[in-house]
Amino acid sequence: MKTFTQKTVPVLLMLAGTLILVVGLIYYLAPITRLRLYGVTLEQPVAASGPANFLVGWRSHVKSWTEYNGRLDTPMADDTTDETSTLFVERLPGTPTENMIQVKPKEWIRSVKNASGFANQIIPLNHPSIATATILLDKQWTLLERREGAAWRIGRALEFLIPKFPKGPVRPGSTWKEHLEWTEVTSDWKLGWQADLQWVLKGFEPCYGVPCAQLAYDATLQPVLLQEASWSKGASRDIHFAGTAHGEALYNTTQKFVISNTLTYSGKIKIHIPNLEEVPEELRVGAPPINSDGDVVLQLDDKIDIRLP
Repeated sequence: MKTFTQKTVPVLLMLAGTLILVVGLIYYLAPITRLRLYGVTLEQPVAASGPANFLVGWRSHVKSWTEYNGRLDTPMADDTTDETSTLFVERLPGTPTENMIQVKPKEWIRSVKNASGFANQIIPLNHPSIATATILLDKQWTLLERREGAAWRIGRALEFLIPKFPKGPVRPGSTWKEHLEWTEVTSDWKLGWQADLQWVLKGFEPCYGVPCAQLAYDATLQPVLLQEASWSKGASRDIHFAGTAHGEALYNTTQKFVISNTLTYSGKIKIHIPNLEEVPEELRVGAPPINSDGDVVLQLDDKIDIRLP
């Protein structure tokens, strides 16, 4: 019995060691483990092997009212706007140092719900706000430039379709910054948004059957008044936003593309106007007009979403 034990113990130890080695190798060679150890390069060879389609969604819920000395003057609009589109993305002939991507919509649908009811609008494909745009990337598929011209709707989508990622590998906890600008028309006010994003790679997890990088960002937003409502001539361009903004994105580390990118932001904008009497009668509720300067307040709850079908 003693002899049997002496012979089997080394065998058992050898088998245990082999098992530990095999399990260790399996763990080490697992894609998620290697990503956590060595990181991933966030290249974006969009449409490199053929055209691709992306879904675009933008939702804006805006309540607006006027204030006199910080007190309510009159409530005004309560609008919910949805815009949806499918973007056709294809690669164009580039240069020895650049890759070029073309982006154009297959359709663009806008719907509005307010006190007057619900209405759908198909924006024609020759409308200047959705004209064809291009994106330039270097040979390592890092963003160089977005070119949308006056196509502000397409431009808003491009800001989130191809993010500006850093060169080289990034690991869990890595951070970087990005600056975005886009245009928004809401309740007759045309706003230009400037956003400073603080990105972070949160980690790696399986998604859709492949390893994915989980990305997130907080954004500091500052609006610029590009065009006031037709009835509010002389509105101050010095406006401020008090609110929050947060985004999340998923990146396919195997096939090298962004699966989804979503930004939500909410808060209030105050716009100073010279005379509250200029508020149109059809927008005024209850109280008689006040012959004084005051503020228009826009309370926003918006979401921009770009993703693969």
